[in-house]
Amino acid sequence: MNIGVQLDREEFLYDIHSLVKSFFPDDDVSIYTDGDTAKCEAARDLLLYVHIPEIDDRKRVKDSLKRELYETLSDYTGRTLPWGTLSGIRPTKIPMKMLEEGLPESEIRKRIQDTYLVSDQKTDLMISVAENERRLLKDVSLGSESFSLYIHVPFCPSICLYCTFSASPVKLWEKRMDEYLDAVEFELSCGRPMGQLPETVKR
Repeated sequence: MNIGVQLDREEFLYDIHSLVKSFFPDDDVSIYTDGDTAKCEAARDLLLYVHIPEIDDRKRVKDSLKRELYETLSDYTGRTLPWGTLSGIRPTKIPMKMLEEGLPESEIRKRIQDTYLVSDQKTDLMISVAENERRLLKDVSLGSESFSLYIHVPFCPSICLYCTFSASPVKLWEKRMDEYLDAVEFELSCGRPMGQLPETVKR
């Protein structure tokens, strides 16, 4: 099926495309922002018209827009997404920020589900990972010469619907995983002569 999305403004184009694609992963999704409604209608099997209001608070408008679009797509398909409206981010950042603000778990849970429509199971997972991450980071001493190092592991047991990172299912690359990890270990060792080694966070 060919799906066309007509926007009256270009804001949030990526977010809208990602959310529509989450509901229709095997279909072609095209975004039109040039106002050419006739071209959109002629080329598509399913048409979505998305009005983007004036933006006074970008995050508030984006969250509200994605919720409305999610509910429309959920009604149309009869499906729900375990990660709700989330796409393209590390979801534990959301509860982590709330934990740092001192919010109780009940309030964190309510905000996640009200704002992003995340399932109970995934909400539990988000909060659990954030709590563990916070506990681990608490034991890391960050001096004036400290630095953060991100190491990408492009293998996952499964690919989450919200994820837009470069990653593949483990089964496709399991024969090359040891090679990749050896290469990462080698590159880390190259920092040893310069004295610039990351402090290891152990579980």
